[in-house]
Amino acid sequence: EAFGGGDVVSKPIGAAQQLLRASEEIFVAQKKAADSLVNQESDFNLHKLQTDIETEGLGLKGKDSAESLDLINTKWRKGVGALESKLNNDDQRAQFRRYSQAREASLYDTFKKHTSTEISRYDDDLTKASVANYRQDAISNFKDPSKIQLSLMQQEKALFEYSQRKGESEEVYKNSLDEAKSSTHSGIISRMVNTGDDMLASKYYKQVSDQLTGTDKAAMEKMLEEGSFRGEAQRKSD
Repeated sequence: EAFGGGDVVSKPIGAAQQLLRASEEIFVAQKKAADSLVNQESDFNLHKLQTDIETEGLGLKGKDSAESLDLINTKWRKGVGALESKLNNDDQRAQFRRYSQAREASLYDTFKKHTSTEISRYDDDLTKASVANYRQDAISNFKDPSKIQLSLMQQEKALFEYSQRKGESEEVYKNSLDEAKSSTHSGIISRMVNTGDDMLASKYYKQVSDQLTGTDKAAMEKMLEEGSFRGEAQRKSD
């Protein structure tokens, strides 16, 4: 101590070391707090990016819905890259990647379900519209057997391909086809009766009656009875 050693030196050194340790603890605590804030902000930005892209993807309908999955490879990953480039250290980047991977998985699941639902609905609507159009062709050309036959073939093809895409059973497909045939023949008979061709309608009915459902057969028989009565009266009047 007389020569400047001992407690004279050790006490200030010990105090300085304690101060350094305290400063280091404060720094670590502040760094954790800063990282926590950055992580929170990163997740907020990822949530906003996910919401914006989700809104855009879910707005795609019908066959266009398949393009929603492409948004993950384009806008999502580009946006994620831009956000990650603003981070300052490995801890922040590691946490950010955990957040982004979880949100990307959620986004993919959402778009996959959306695409499946929309494609299925589009398939339903398109097949239904196609069958209706083919049926109308037959009704419009009710005096042309070849056009009627073509219409029935087109309907059968559309319904068969639909059943294959949907994985329907043979029974379900057959029921759909029977209903389509019955509706087509009923429409043709109705058109014949309404245009005054009740005799032609009766002849046609005899040819296709076995292809009519029970409900359609009863309706056509009633229509033919009324049509024949009017037609006979008109012929006698003429």
